[in-house]
Amino acid sequence: MDLKALFDKIVHCVLKSYGERVLAIIVFGSATRPRDFVWGLSDIDVLLVMNDKIDESGRSIEESVDGFKVSMVVFEKGEVEEAAVAGSPLVHWIKKDSIVLYYSSEKVLDWLNSLSPRITSYTLEVFRRSSVVAYGIAADYYFQRNGRRVVHHLYHSLRHALRYRSARELNNIPVSNEEVYAAAEKLCGREVLEVFRELVGLRRGKRVEIGVADRLLEEVSRVIGGIVELKFPRWIYVKYLLKNIGDPAIVSYGIEKNVVRVVAFLIARRKRKYIRVVI
Repeated sequence: MDLKALFDKIVHCVLKSYGERVLAIIVFGSATRPRDFVWGLSDIDVLLVMNDKIDESGRSIEESVDGFKVSMVVFEKGEVEEAAVAGSPLVHWIKKDSIVLYYSSEKVLDWLNSLSPRITSYTLEVFRRSSVVAYGIAADYYFQRNGRRVVHHLYHSLRHALRYRSARELNNIPVSNEEVYAAAEKLCGREVLEVFRELVGLRRGKRVEIGVADRLLEEVSRVIGGIVELKFPRWIYVKYLLKNIGDPAIVSYGIEKNVVRVVAFLIARRKRKYIRVVI
């Protein structure tokens, strides 16, 4: 199935479920860029704009359409306008990186075209936080021995970091991989560019050796702190410490002031019980 046929099915399913409540159905992210989309790995990201208030339980919806994971975010029209003023990356994607699959009237389309999001401190904070969280997911997959997923989330981590740096210094958010390449070379140099190129290439493969994933976790940890202006722990240190304490079960990364903290739940070898470790 091609993406166009998949988009048609999404529209059919959404309108069948919500009917006249729907003002617009917008797909954004890599699904709008066939060169960046990886079949079997990339999600289909969709924004639903509704004409009435949304129950919080229905704010985020995940569906499977013909085996593809479709992640839907549901906003009321006024909330989209508020998000544009705040500088939410979501509205930047609507303007720069989206396909409007359905709109209920020309008036709605004119309204979408009139949105003018700014780059704000909130924009920067979302990119920076997303970069750190994605790195943590990559680290978690390392301990699950899933090299391809490690690379996939490292790709997102470094891409978010480069978008942060570009938005901060150039007042521009690169969208496609080609645009991120240009930002990486201009702002960070060849080393970061080559790491990002390798991640892009590897995530298109069917399998990534865990040793390769391990090396890339270290390489990204070495450069990412400088990009997002945070004290970022080196992977070689985090891995050594966790493995010497026990068997990691859950690993996550977060920001505390200007320092990246690692929180892990492990099965301690000596006591054979779960413990929580903060680095």
